[in-house]
Amino acid sequence: MKMPVVVPIVIPTKDQPWYKRAMKAFARRKWRLIEDYIFWIPSLGQWCKIPAPLDFDFASVPRIFWPVLDPTGVLLIPSMPHDFGYRYGCLLLSDTKSGPWECVEMDRKALDDLMHDLCNAINGTPVLSDLAWAAVRAGGYFTWKSWRDSKQSVFDDYPAAVVL
Repeated sequence: MKMPVVVPIVIPTKDQPWYKRAMKAFARRKWRLIEDYIFWIPSLGQWCKIPAPLDFDFASVPRIFWPVLDPTGVLLIPSMPHDFGYRYGCLLLSDTKSGPWECVEMDRKALDDLMHDLCNAINGTPVLSDLAWAAVRAGGYFTWKSWRDSKQSVFDDYPAAVVL
């Protein structure tokens, strides 16, 4: 499987007071997808496109759990459609790798289940998949709600990527 092309987003510390620089030491690293990422989702039987640029943090796992659920480990790829889906309430799906891409609406449970299925399909890690699924089911509501309340639209952010 081809890996996504991402770069780290700078955590701004230069010219900040010492206490703000110190607080940034605990900031969660954000990443930017710099090339469209297209991959197969076995459980849906469709191709998925995550369009660039997209800023995200991979899996929002509390730091204390990183030894077990590293956001840039086996959760990296499954968290991308999950983050995109939480943000937009849909995934860009197609029957062919070259599109056209349809914005298929998905609810929170469907996205959480998809992350679980992808983690299993890509990594073959059922125990970690179950742990990650339980974590997003338990803790994802407020993130889901804040993105849904923001009314961010995939049609506004990526007009060329979506077939209406």
